[in-house]
Amino acid sequence: MPEVTCINCAKSIVVQPWRVKTFKFCCRSCWAIYTNRGVPKSESCKAKLSAFMKTRIGKLGHNYRTGFTKRADGYIINNAASKHEHRRVMEEHICRALCSDEIVHHIDGNKSNNLIENLELTTREKHLGITYLTTCEVTK
Repeated sequence: MPEVTCINCAKSIVVQPWRVKTFKFCCRSCWAIYTNRGVPKSESCKAKLSAFMKTRIGKLGHNYRTGFTKRADGYIINNAASKHEHRRVMEEHICRALCSDEIVHHIDGNKSNNLIENLELTTREKHLGITYLTTCEVTK
């Protein structure tokens, strides 16, 4: 029977003659590493994939993102911190993490304006009152 060499690890494999033209990998893990999909079966395959994936962290990772993203509703997301920029600015200003019931209100209503002078820390109840009053003034 003919032998074929794995294009990922260069291991020699004996295959059926009719598979010589299409056979490229010795195992599923080699295929996963080569195609960057990654689902290994055996322990040796897991070790190969683990060594490969260690080179794909940080800036080399496929989902590495930096900078800011503006959402459709107007809020700016800090991709490095994975949170809303106005909440990050307020946390930095008061030197502690915000509680879940604390709301950062944009005084001028512009969700993209994240200057500390434009941000106000309120509770949910107070924020509902503020937004209710401003929407009533706009509709009159």
